[in-house]
Amino acid sequence: PRLGFAWDVLGDGKTKLFGAFGLFYDTMKYEMPRGSFGGDKWKDYVYPLDDPDILKLKAPAPPNSPLSGFPKPFEIVDWRIPSNDPSDNTIDPNLKPMRRRVWDIGLERALSDTMALNVRYTHNSLDRAIEDVGTLGAAGEIYFIANPGFGITVNPKTWDPGFPMTPKAKRNYDAVETRIEKRFSRNYTFVGSYTWSRLWGNYGGLASSDENGRMSPNVNRYFDLPFMSYDKSGKEVLGLLATDRTHSFKFFGSYNLKSKVGATTFGPIFIAQSGTPLTTEVTMVSSTPIFVNGRGDLGRTPVYSQTDFLLAHEFKVSPKHEHLRVKVDMNVTNLFNQATTVNSFAGYLHSNDGQVNFDHEADFFKGFDYQKMMTAQKLRTDPRFKLPNDFLGPRDLRFGLHFYF
Repeated sequence: PRLGFAWDVLGDGKTKLFGAFGLFYDTMKYEMPRGSFGGDKWKDYVYPLDDPDILKLKAPAPPNSPLSGFPKPFEIVDWRIPSNDPSDNTIDPNLKPMRRRVWDIGLERALSDTMALNVRYTHNSLDRAIEDVGTLGAAGEIYFIANPGFGITVNPKTWDPGFPMTPKAKRNYDAVETRIEKRFSRNYTFVGSYTWSRLWGNYGGLASSDENGRMSPNVNRYFDLPFMSYDKSGKEVLGLLATDRTHSFKFFGSYNLKSKVGATTFGPIFIAQSGTPLTTEVTMVSSTPIFVNGRGDLGRTPVYSQTDFLLAHEFKVSPKHEHLRVKVDMNVTNLFNQATTVNSFAGYLHSNDGQVNFDHEADFFKGFDYQKMMTAQKLRTDPRFKLPNDFLGPRDLRFGLHFYF
């Protein structure tokens, strides 16, 4: 359902007040049923390795072993226990589709016949998500297909003693945009905008911004285990999400210079934005990444800016054949070859040291000192912690040749 309006405030066709409201339901993607309803298989078979030469292992393989010639495994862990077995009651019978609500209101004023100024406020919030909400069982991880914060995820019978209920998936976006637009006239056009915004919550969306944009809709890492939603103090982790950019300025322009030999187009593009939040991660129970200090404790990446440029020239092949034209162009991405840092290592624990363990998993929610625990368990800090690991791509030039006939 959607509802919108527009009002000519002064009745002169130059000042418009407008607004809209809508509820948007997501269409279920294939990733979740494939991975959670038995389509994907993932089992770990753990064998004794008494001799480093595996070719000497000649014992007959048991029926449940995928490796011929290996002895009987002393542990089998199933990481893809199907979530659609009716006897397990792992699909919430009251499951509802993912839904978000969007509303905005704005004012636009025509400054001239070709130029307009626009100011708009937008609010975009998540009502509910669908995720595989997990817990640890004797045979491995067990997932409930549910709406986090609703239904079986907030039923005390779902969780072991000492474990909290699953929090609601939250993703709230608020933005105020000011835009000035010049339609094409007198050989040029441009659009310039400034946006102040805030993206806040605990859920990045169907593409997980907490996992560098991992695209596993409805089965990303969010809510995979109860520990992921809490910090070192046992408090729910809420804050600025990983793609939040408070300030954003954009400019797009085009100028067309005509001459006897054809028309040349110049098209500058410039973007400048705040950096994105960086958050310390420590791997804990069942290799779970924990935001121990809450979101954004490491500050932000540097201010992101990039300048692109288009240069194109179009000319006629022959005065006798005006419909025949040729255009050559050059697109330059990152004109000034900036190497701005766009991401940094956020993992605090050394990647070769496994995870921080608890004697009793429920103790996690009582609060803990992860640094003291790492020292006691002889775990190291990753030497790459807080160092840059991703940069703005280098200057890129693309040339084009076009024929029109």
